[in-house]
Amino acid sequence: MIISAFKALFSNMKLAASIAGVVMVVSIVFYGLNIINKNKQLEETNIELNQTVVSLQDELEEQKRIYDREMEAYSQTNQQYLEDLEKSKQRSQRFQDALNRTSNEYQQCINMRVPDDVIDSLR
Repeated sequence: MIISAFKALFSNMKLAASIAGVVMVVSIVFYGLNIINKNKQLEETNIELNQTVVSLQDELEEQKRIYDREMEAYSQTNQQYLEDLEKSKQRSQRFQDALNRTSNEYQQCINMRVPDDVIDSLR
């Protein structure tokens, strides 16, 4: 009787160990498949992010080229403006000098006394 109880217990232990082994193997396979699936998702995300980075780098390079062209144009425009401003200052100075000379000449004419005989003849 005791021997048959041990045999039954031993048989049940084998069954329990077998069930536990199968559950363990299934768990390991399921876990492994989840790891593989997650790895694929991460690889896809990595590829998408790399493509985004490359796209952003291209866009940044294009914006840099546009900025460089605009800065060159602004620089040329500014240089031209400064040259034109200098020419304008020179013209203004020449006009001011001419106006001062003319003003001085008019002042001399106004200050000049007309002889009385000329005034009498005009009347």
